[in-house]
Amino acid sequence: VDGVWRSPPFPLCEDTVGPPVKMDGGGAAPPLSQRKLREKAQHELRATLLEQTALLQEQIEQRRAAVVDTDAFVNGVPAISMIGVPDPSLQLTFDSLRYLKGHDNKIYDFHWSDDGVHLLSAGQDGHLIVWNCITGKKVALVELDSSWVMACAFAPESIGRRLVASGGLDNCCTIHDVTTAMDSDMTETNIPKPIVLKGHAGNLSHCRFVGNNGGVFTSSGDGEIWQWDTTKPDKPIHAFTGHSADVTCFDFFDGSVNEFVSSSIDGSVKLWDIRLPRPCVSTLRGHGLNDSAFQHSTELDVNKVAVHPGGDAFASCGADGTARMWSRRADQQIDQFWRTEGPDDPRSASYDDDCQTLAFSESGRLLFVSSTRRVPDPAPEDGVDHPGILGTDEDINTMAVYDILTADRTTDFKMQKKTGKSRITSLGVSPCGEALATAGFDGIIRLWGVNHKRSGPWKEA
Repeated sequence: VDGVWRSPPFPLCEDTVGPPVKMDGGGAAPPLSQRKLREKAQHELRATLLEQTALLQEQIEQRRAAVVDTDAFVNGVPAISMIGVPDPSLQLTFDSLRYLKGHDNKIYDFHWSDDGVHLLSAGQDGHLIVWNCITGKKVALVELDSSWVMACAFAPESIGRRLVASGGLDNCCTIHDVTTAMDSDMTETNIPKPIVLKGHAGNLSHCRFVGNNGGVFTSSGDGEIWQWDTTKPDKPIHAFTGHSADVTCFDFFDGSVNEFVSSSIDGSVKLWDIRLPRPCVSTLRGHGLNDSAFQHSTELDVNKVAVHPGGDAFASCGADGTARMWSRRADQQIDQFWRTEGPDDPRSASYDDDCQTLAFSESGRLLFVSSTRRVPDPAPEDGVDHPGILGTDEDINTMAVYDILTADRTTDFKMQKKTGKSRITSLGVSPCGEALATAGFDGIIRLWGVNHKRSGPWKEA
């Protein structure tokens, strides 16, 4: 009060700096702490880095636009469609081959085995079931410690054992050996103790066996993809980082154990090559970005990604209600697919579409995409539209089939229209290409076949 600085009865904090500042009122202001200075410097650095990132992103888009093959488009239509214009009289129709019933709750994932006969499904009833899709019978049943399973995978037959992997909200990948159970046709139910891969800080969203040595890749809500050696389950071999939010899916390019593509709710898809010091080789964005026709101006979740059998392209689908084709060589989007209700209504603002999953046919000519069209309440009580997460009775669930050569939608499967439980969470084509499987919230796996003469194991199906 007398304008004289006096030492306090306790020592000053070590991060204080600078002499006291004389106040007009005669007092002394407390010194500015180093912590405040660091926070200010970090804020300024972050602003600078964001500005530089935006500038680099703009330069990347300019470079991509400069190398676009303008001859690949004729009046805005991909010239590739001129290669194989489909016969107008050819209409694809699909037969319902079989229903596989056994789960008591929602099915979030399934995976075909290499033989094209067996299928592994994961339900939130806490069970993994291995099915013989020709006979429709269960051949193995695994009881899981956690019922919140979201992903599963069959190991390649070349490993020599029947291994299955699963994971979910327990943040772990659990690997079971079901060789004995499958060989005995479920008469022997004693399954050996599983291998548990722990370490992810978020839910397990996807898993796959890669290669012939039992290697496993997992993706998680912690935004990372991990590579594991099942013989050394204590820690992963490598962690692939780069996504800023949950990784939803990944898929390896055919014939490769080193190159894959991943999707995330950060709105991006990334290309990876694990042989490189910096394995992320490209980041592609587009779902919901500045697309006035689709009522969005920000990046939206990318829910699924699938590699084209040809190896030079892949597809993704997301919360903007679109599926998109990307070229690995051109490093950019080459096509886009969406639901329409007519030529004058490419998109209705009164609906909210969400594409959950997708898969290619064996030849790569057809793209199967499942979507949910949520019909909002026209007059909510509180005046605010609340998007449904688990599905409502008014949701319209559809699986569309697109011809990627013409970008035409050829067929629609309407899964119990106006039944929210029919939302499709997983679909996939058998390795032999003879059957398509779909599964979802109703706990049923449906097997479909194109209406033509079938061969191989599906000849009598």
